Amino acid sequence: MNSARIQSILESLKSESVRDSFADSPEFVAVLDAFVAKDAIAADLSSAEAESAGGAAAVLEALTLMLRVFRNMCANCPANQDRLRERHFDDVVGRAVALILPLSSPAPTDVAADALRLRWQRDAVRAALGLLCNFVTANAPNQQLVWQRFFPTVFSAVLGGADRSAVGTGALLLYNCIANHPARRAELASDKGVTVCRHLLMAIEVESETHDDAFEWIYFAFLRIFRDDLLPSLYAALGPPPEPIAAVSAPEPPLDSRERLLRFINHMADDDATDTDADVAPTPARPRPRPATSEQVRLLKLVDAAASRVPASDLGYVATPHTCRLLTRELGQRCSVVFLNSTLRLSGAGSPASSSFSPPATVDGDSLDSVGSMAASLESVAASASGPESAPADVEALMTVLDILGKVTSLGDDMAEKAALMAVFHEEELLVICVGLLERAWVTEQHAKSRGGRPSNSQAGFKQQLITVIGNLCHRCRAAQDKARELNVIPLLLNHCNLDDNNPYIREWSILALRNLCEANDENQKVMDSYRVQGVAENPELAELGLRASVDGGKLKFHKT
Repeated sequence: MNSARIQSILESLKSESVRDSFADSPEFVAVLDAFVAKDAIAADLSSAEAESAGGAAAVLEALTLMLRVFRNMCANCPANQDRLRERHFDDVVGRAVALILPLSSPAPTDVAADALRLRWQRDAVRAALGLLCNFVTANAPNQQLVWQRFFPTVFSAVLGGADRSAVGTGALLLYNCIANHPARRAELASDKGVTVCRHLLMAIEVESETHDDAFEWIYFAFLRIFRDDLLPSLYAALGPPPEPIAAVSAPEPPLDSRERLLRFINHMADDDATDTDADVAPTPARPRPRPATSEQVRLLKLVDAAASRVPASDLGYVATPHTCRLLTRELGQRCSVVFLNSTLRLSGAGSPASSSFSPPATVDGDSLDSVGSMAASLESVAASASGPESAPADVEALMTVLDILGKVTSLGDDMAEKAALMAVFHEEELLVICVGLLERAWVTEQHAKSRGGRPSNSQAGFKQQLITVIGNLCHRCRAAQDKARELNVIPLLLNHCNLDDNNPYIREWSILALRNLCEANDENQKVMDSYRVQGVAENPELAELGLRASVDGGKLKFHKT
């Protein structure tokens, strides 16, 4: 069968009436016989038989044209889809898939001499994938058959390839197979499908300004996974292998909010802090926090994109309670990795007495700078620890988790899912974690300023995002407002009501957070009323400009030095 005849058949298949009867026509039988014959030659494109058939490029061209015939006959035609499954699956679909595996990756040694072969090799893979897509569209039995026979091997080979068009068609095929089948989505998110998921994640750039069809189909596939509450299991599968746990710690007695804050910061600053102090009993060994992988970061960015794309009313479907629990724990985990080498440790009831920093247990109403003044007692703090500085994957994961939490915690009070999500955040101590991070960054900055230096803030928006989450958690939530007061958050937020080039709009977010803390809360309002202006804090930036600030009659004035 020559190319002209096949092209004529392809043209005729544009008609729906021709497609409906094509499977019973002599043309179909002729194309099928020719396809089987050419496929046998394609098994060895360097053979003498291939040469006598016009060479590798000619064989691939003929196969591609015939694959397009089968593809077009299945378009919007359930009868032809069923006919191929019932009578010709191995001859047509099976052979098409058999072509994909060898043709999707190898290339001829002499690219210049085999440019035509490369073109038809690429087009053959695309045509085979197009056939598979049309074969399974709106056809549950065909979807089941393709999934059983070809997942995950063929999907992995296609989605891990370099041809962007083939990746997009492969993502469409995957989506068709999982869209209406929860069990297949669970299989995709399991260890069996983790390689396919890795290829999917590596095939997209979430932060790109433009997205192609491949991105959209991959996004829709993952959105289904998120809505099935499969994100936690998939995230764990994409991570590094867990380290063995040498021993399990005994349960600790309940701690008040401030002590939990101290414990969190100590753990974040020094993973082995309490194990080396003579006056504290040693604790059993525990695994160190595991670093984030690039695939985990990409998955988090996809969650962030979904949280931005979906309507606010659907956000609860993306950020389920299990996902929010994962995000909160991941925030603490990433912080432990990012800040592992710093030396800041806090002392309090139950922590080592030798620590250098002891914050007050109650708010000091005589000083607006009640938290900042603590910096003077710091003996040794890593100056670079005022912002996250670590492996790029861990920093990206930390900042992305914060961004997602900022969106999720901003759910309106009328959202049915908000109560369940806030209960998770309360249980997982999200407020304690965020306050601990903000307090640690602030104290470190003050220590650096006290020594005449300028603190390093390597990640833009770090403190601003923390304040956003704190303010959102306290919005019309009396329990969070009271806990924030116990954690001395009010003076901490007051000290951030200023300009910070590295944290845009941090003043506005701090004011909003203070408003949320004080709304309908007399105790917090009394704390706010107890503060008085004490003066102007030293400002290295102003000093560099030859200026100093002072307060005269309640007004801020600037003077040349």
